[in-house]
Amino acid sequence: MKRLIALLIACSAQAALAATPGVPNFDVGPSCLAGIEATGQTHPMEQCLAQENSARAELEKGWSQFASGDRTHCIAEIAGFAPSYVELLTCLIISRDARALEREATRR
Repeated sequence: MKRLIALLIACSAQAALAATPGVPNFDVGPSCLAGIEATGQTHPMEQCLAQENSARAELEKGWSQFASGDRTHCIAEIAGFAPSYVELLTCLIISRDARALEREATRR
């Protein structure tokens, strides 16, 4: 029962993020820390945070250019323990480019 409740809470949190009209607000500190710990890299936290801020700025500029379905899908994919603007931007770009390749292949 506890697992079901946790799952419902997680799903509703993802749905709330996906319904956001603009770029969602993430606390990227845990993501940076997890990445540094997982890779054993010596990149300072400041460098990671700068990359996250740059990705967020790029998302803010082009948010409306990404398909609504892609935004919903990508937010759901990365929402969780340590969401990241870099991961969100990467997911959106891959989704957009994959769709363009599909359209091009269909035309041939």
